[in-house]
Amino acid sequence: IVSRCQRLPMPEPDAATAAAWLTAQGVVDAGRVLAQAGGAPLLALELADPALQRECDRWLAELARPERLSPVAIGARLDSAAKDERKALLAAAVYWLLTWTADLAAVVSGGPPRFHPQAREALAALATRVARVPLFRYYQALLRQRALLTHPLQPRLVAEALLIEYRDLFARGRAD
Repeated sequence: IVSRCQRLPMPEPDAATAAAWLTAQGVVDAGRVLAQAGGAPLLALELADPALQRECDRWLAELARPERLSPVAIGARLDSAAKDERKALLAAAVYWLLTWTADLAAVVSGGPPRFHPQAREALAALATRVARVPLFRYYQALLRQRALLTHPLQPRLVAEALLIEYRDLFARGRAD
C-alpha cells in the first residue's frame, strides 16, 4: 500500500511578510493585529474586523484597570448582543483574556508582552500587583473554559465569572 500522505514543510512567515500580506488584504493596523494573533496571519485577518477591534480595545481598557472593572456591566454588554452573536463574542473575550493574561505572566516573569505590546506600561504596572501562582492558575482556568465554549453556556454568566476571578487576582496582591 502506497500512502499519498506527505509531509510538506510550511514555515511561518516572518512578521514583515505577514504584515505586508495583511496590509494587502486591507488590514489597517497590520502589526498590531498580527501581534494579537501571536504571529498567525490567518487569525490576524479574522481579528482585524473593525467591530471586533473596537470590542477588543474596550476589553483591554477594562482589564488594565482591575480596581474599576465591572464584571456585571461587561456581562450586560455581552448580553445585549444579538443572541446568535453572544457565543462568538464570548469566544473572542476568552481569547483576549488568554492573551492578556499570557502577556501579564510574561511581564511578571521579566519578559516583554507578546500579544499586546502597545499595553507594555499598563501590564508593567499590573505586574507589580499580582502573584505568579494565582495568575498561572487563572490562565489554566481560562484554557479549561475555552475548551467548554462549544457547550450551551450562558455567555454573560461565564464572562462575569471569569472577570470576577481576574479582578480577585489584584485584590489579593502580590505575595511572591
